[in-house]
Amino acid sequence: MPEQLHALILETATDGVVATDEAGCVAYANPAAENMFGAGAEELIGRSLAELMPEHFAEASSLGLAHYLASVVPEMLGHTVELIGRRRDGTEFPIDLSFGSWTSNGKLHFAGIMRDVTERKKMEAQLLVADRRIAVDTLSASVAHEINNPLAAIIGNLDLAMRDLGEVLDEQGEGGALLRLREELLDARDAADRVRKIVRDLRLFSRGGDEVPGPADGQVATQVAQVAHAPRRRGRILVVDDEPLVAKVVSRSLDKQHEVIGLDRSAEALALVLGGERFDVILCDLMMPEMSGIDFYQALCAHVPQQASVVVFMTGGAFTPRARRFLDEVPNRWLAKPFDPVALSSLVNASIPIN
Repeated sequence: MPEQLHALILETATDGVVATDEAGCVAYANPAAENMFGAGAEELIGRSLAELMPEHFAEASSLGLAHYLASVVPEMLGHTVELIGRRRDGTEFPIDLSFGSWTSNGKLHFAGIMRDVTERKKMEAQLLVADRRIAVDTLSASVAHEINNPLAAIIGNLDLAMRDLGEVLDEQGEGGALLRLREELLDARDAADRVRKIVRDLRLFSRGGDEVPGPADGQVATQVAQVAHAPRRRGRILVVDDEPLVAKVVSRSLDKQHEVIGLDRSAEALALVLGGERFDVILCDLMMPEMSGIDFYQALCAHVPQQASVVVFMTGGAFTPRARRFLDEVPNRWLAKPFDPVALSSLVNASIPIN
């Protein structure tokens, strides 16, 4: 290859190229190296590599740079190492460096090809932050989901207990012990509501603050106003939730007005419907093992579409992309756990035809 072509390649290369003598002093620097270190060739020639890359070559100060290069560089041949370079103004920047060596007139020479990887490092740092954020978001949503199931049972049972206690007080009068019991239940309910708000904020954090109420949440008040005094028949309600405590509290909220069947496996619930059982409302948990609420719904759509239309989803937090997309797209209503038993009852009642 002609010498002019060698020179042209070096002068136009976008990577910095530096050649040194056996003592590690710069004998040549191409324009890319000049730009990288913020110094002209006349300033770089004669300078030691220890000045340009002080962190890596600090050990050479005690061994002697020539001895260091002769012993270490052969081990680096064929490999790219990441070092820190120092510009003329003292600022430091990351570089990828690969070394080569040759002998001329009995003397050892070295060549280094280097690339400024500042932008790549910035991108890697941004990706790391993004990955950590995704991990934190997923963990937050998962924790919120796991807390919301037992919290739904706690809040629901407290509300039902206060409802039942209110009926006792109406019948027997306000005795001192019963009033104290009501106060204790109210305090417990207030504390549970504080936990609910914390979990709600955790769930909002996991979605970047873009979570919106489920369709059922915004419709309940209107439905209650429209149907509060309308006579309704006793409906058939199917409750599907893998958390037994939630299934129980849902059943207790509804069984005074309706026939309620509770199941903890969606596959069993699907078999029941496919076997001919029909329901006015199917309250189904969204996230369940074996068969999720999504899979249950899709199976109903395929085989019994009229029953798919009466499904109302219950969710402690849709923390998977699939679940989030599903809730955004599905026309069915859904309730966020923990929910108010009165709101749940009103929603179900609104779905039962008037006599």
